[in-house]
Order: sequence, then C-alpha cells, then structure tokens
Amino acid sequence: PIQPRSAVLLLSRQCTGGVSATACSDGPVERGRNLDNFDEVVEAVRHALPLKQGFAHCTFRAEEHAVAAQASHFEAADVVIGIIGAGLANLLFMRPGSIVVALHPARPRVSFSVYSSRCGQSYFWHMAAQLGLRFWALLCPELSVFEGSNRVDAADLQALL
Repeated sequence: PIQPRSAVLLLSRQCTGGVSATACSDGPVERGRNLDNFDEVVEAVRHALPLKQGFAHCTFRAEEHAVAAQASHFEAADVVIGIIGAGLANLLFMRPGSIVVALHPARPRVSFSVYSSRCGQSYFWHMAAQLGLRFWALLCPELSVFEGSNRVDAADLQALL
C-alpha cells in the first residue's frame, strides 16, 4: 500500500496553446497520449490518496520545465502516475522505494510498440527494477497513442491506488 504523507506527482500531457498544428492547438492535441478525462483522473487520485491523510498532490507537465526542474519534481515524489512515454524516463531521478504507476495503452487490436506486453511497457518496468522502484502498470483499454479519444477508467485507477 501507499503510505500516508506521500507526495504524489500526476503527469499531464494535455497540450494547450502553441503555434504549430502538429505540436499544439487551443485544445488537446489530436494524436498522442492526452487524457480526455484528466480532471476525472485527478479526482480519483485525490479520493484514493486524500489530503486529510497527508497526501500532497501535484499535476505536472514535464515538457514545460527545464530538465533540472523535472529531476527535482521526480526526486521529491513518492508516487508518480503517468501515461507511458518520454516523461516517465524521468523515473531515473526517483528515490529507491518510490512507486511508478504507468498508465498503459491497451486498446484492443492496437499495438503500442514492439516492447509492449500484457503487463505493460517492459523497458519502464526494467528501469524501475534496476533503480529499486516499485512498478505498477494499469492496462487501459480506452487509451491509445494513435487514435483521438483517450480515457483512463478512473474507478480502476482509484481501486489500484
């Protein structure tokens, strides 16, 4: 179980603003691992790991920060929750014993990569193991890298936490 008084870092990949149609628009990007129900996911995390039990929550967009700030946020976190992707590479900065919760695309008949398995992205799992981190993968059938609509079952995430 996750210990009370833990710092929880929830990675956001919602992209707003910008000048390039391929990078950003006025809303979430059309392709990528953006969550249509990010606010619902945040509420599920807050319900599972409540402030009144000492949990601190931070939503974080890694791409908006310098590498030093990314390293600092990941080092301070006891729990990091995020969709698999480049942002999770920052788990290199986490302290041993911390928890990584990887939200893994598992849309039927859509393969994310050759490194996928039924238990998530193996390279993040292996990195976490080598760093002494606890790795949890939540397979998300409504999450895809290649198709527009992306959701994480907030009730499933809440139950996992």
